[in-house]
Amino acid sequence: MRNLFLTLLLALLLSKTNAQTSYVVCDEFGRNMIPRGFVVITEDKMGKVQFTADDYKRMVRMGANFQVIRLNLAKLGGWEGCQFEESYIQYVDSLVAMGRESGMKTGFKMVIYGIPGFNVEGWGKLWKNKNGEQERWISAWKHIWERYKDDPSVYDYDLLNEPRKGDLDADYGIVEKDYLVPFLRKMVDESQKINPDKKCLYQPLLVNDEDREKYPVPFWEMKTPMDRKDIVYAPHIYEYTIKRIKPTIERYIREAEISKAGLFIGEWGPATYMKNDTSLTDQHNLEDIYKATANVFDNLGVGTIKAWFYGSRTQNKNLPDSYTWAIFKDDKPAGVVERKYITDVISRPYPQTLAGIINGFSFDYSSRIFSIEFVPDNSKGASTIFIPADRYYPDGFSIHVNDNLVLSFNPYKNNGLEVIRSPKDYNPAEVIWDTYNQHLVILKWPDNKLKSNLKVVPGY
Repeated sequence: MRNLFLTLLLALLLSKTNAQTSYVVCDEFGRNMIPRGFVVITEDKMGKVQFTADDYKRMVRMGANFQVIRLNLAKLGGWEGCQFEESYIQYVDSLVAMGRESGMKTGFKMVIYGIPGFNVEGWGKLWKNKNGEQERWISAWKHIWERYKDDPSVYDYDLLNEPRKGDLDADYGIVEKDYLVPFLRKMVDESQKINPDKKCLYQPLLVNDEDREKYPVPFWEMKTPMDRKDIVYAPHIYEYTIKRIKPTIERYIREAEISKAGLFIGEWGPATYMKNDTSLTDQHNLEDIYKATANVFDNLGVGTIKAWFYGSRTQNKNLPDSYTWAIFKDDKPAGVVERKYITDVISRPYPQTLAGIINGFSFDYSSRIFSIEFVPDNSKGASTIFIPADRYYPDGFSIHVNDNLVLSFNPYKNNGLEVIRSPKDYNPAEVIWDTYNQHLVILKWPDNKLKSNLKVVPGY
């Protein structure tokens, strides 16, 4: 019986490992990519949010290799009574350019927040499409699709942010099957006519506020296959209850697999109430939630985007307490003063791109040991691992690859990586440490196409 149990357990573990490759996201070189970064909002209730090249440098040093620009449907002329604004798209151009120059990929998501009174009635109009509302929405996207079709730094288009059923008198499942998925398919088809090499992202229905008590996960479980290629499922998770985090993400994996889609968590991390900034207990509780969520993401090798790279100039009102998704405490639009109980979790080590297959990675916050299991493929180019040395390894770190390559970094010396041990047939100069960007770049792995392990440990 014991041998049978061990055999079944091994089969289960292997099936989980193999399943991870079904929702992997890859870059244009075929490398396993873990998109991680921030939602960049172009405006808030007080007006334009202005970013600079220095803000993008901060994002990179916090681990970002990806930005998601939140597009204003109204300013792209995508709704009745709204006109396309050339100055708006020029500002979006500047954000794309700053991302590109800092080494980031860019994704876009379309939101309705700039349209007064859209709400329930607006969603109903979009689904019924009696006056060409869907075609107008697509026309707004076409400004973006045409503009960035030849820009390799632009990776994807998140077609419809947090869609709701609105005032339709129908079950969520019917709305998904008869309204949401057909519209998403229509947009994918139109996008791929212009951008066949770009990914299209899609999201599930967000249940109406009055139904939240019936649905602990406030997003409807998608059961209708998208029946399209080059798509990525991009649901959100803001879970406060730790025991629900893993089941929710596992549900999202199943939903992605229904459509043979990649998986990318388009937004994550619960909001912080403003009172948290003055309560260490509340901060520790929220930090535990963020760590638990991050651990599941990393074990499954899933990319994630945090909302928002933004200061606390405005807050959402939910009496008696105000709340925000901003990661900075100060009231500057771009923000400067970190909420460390959030940003330290966001800025953990991870593989940004890996030439090969990632089987999982993890970071232990107490020991500060980062570990990744993978199978390298040197034919796909270089790999980049984010190591937040300034944040987690101020006294240096050591890199261990398969126990036969050991390198160390001593911040008190100005000589880069020191070789402690290396295989005879391997040139350790293939591993480069970029101190400013906090990037470990591996031009060539020592054990190509063999199951491998890399660890980063404190100390040199």
